[in-house]
Order: sequence, then structure tokens, then C-alpha cells
Amino acid sequence: MKIFTKILSLTIALFSFSILHGQEVKMSEYDNAFFNEVDKLPDVSKTTSGLRYKIENKGYEINPKHEVCFEYIIANAAGEVVDQTEEANAFCAMLPDLIGGMAEGILLADESGEILLWIPSQLGYGEKGAGDKIQPNMPLMARIKVTMTVDGDSL
Repeated sequence: MKIFTKILSLTIALFSFSILHGQEVKMSEYDNAFFNEVDKLPDVSKTTSGLRYKIENKGYEINPKHEVCFEYIIANAAGEVVDQTEEANAFCAMLPDLIGGMAEGILLADESGEILLWIPSQLGYGEKGAGDKIQPNMPLMARIKVTMTVDGDSL
């Protein structure tokens, strides 16, 4: 949890600095600054897609064809929490129904695993954004705890 809090604080500081100094934040520049800082954190890995992650607890292999249930908290690059599950209430979905960065991260964490994710905009909501809190081309941060998988045939 400490690393998630640290990166939230860092990104808020970067965002605030740009706003206070009258600079318009361009998401491509902000994306680069965001990931330059993330890449300095210890034990953070990068996939070929650009997803950054830190596995906090490795689980058991997931069958990508099964429904996955997980608890999560997602923050935008400005550090605002934009979505989260209620305490002890997992969200369940098929991996193709999730944004790419979350699906990729869940496969890395596996069942019963926990992972921190830093999701580039192209693996998040891209050019469209999502509502007021996730602007176009904004990277995201997430903490995910995979609670279980469910075979689609048993539903």
C-alpha cells in the first residue's frame, strides 16, 4: 500500500505544479512524466504493452476463459479515486469485458493474487476518456486483489 500512496502523492504533485505555473497539461507529455516517475520505483516491471506492475502476492494460474472476481481501487493520474469496489464485495467479469490494462494485470496476478498497476492510456480509456475524472489519454493506477475465478459452465 505504501508504494501506491507514494505514486499517488507524486502524481498529484506533478499535476499541481503544472496547474499552478499556468502550464496546460498535455496528456502525452503528462503520460511521459508519469511513467518516468513510475519507472524509478523499486520492483516495478514493464510488459511489452507498456503496462507497469508490481505483484504484491502471486496467486494460482487463471484460466482466461473463466469469469474473474476481484476487488479493486482505480485512481486517475491526478490521484483522484475514480472507481472502487465496496469493502469485501468483489466485482466479477470476463477478461475481454475489462479495459486492457486491468485484464493483463489480472492475468499477471493470478487467482488469489494482489497487484499494483500503472496503466497507460492506450490500455485504459484511450482518446475517449470516461466521464469527468478520466480525461482522454490519461494513465491510471490500480490496486487489484483477485478473489476467485468461476468456470462459465458452472454458472
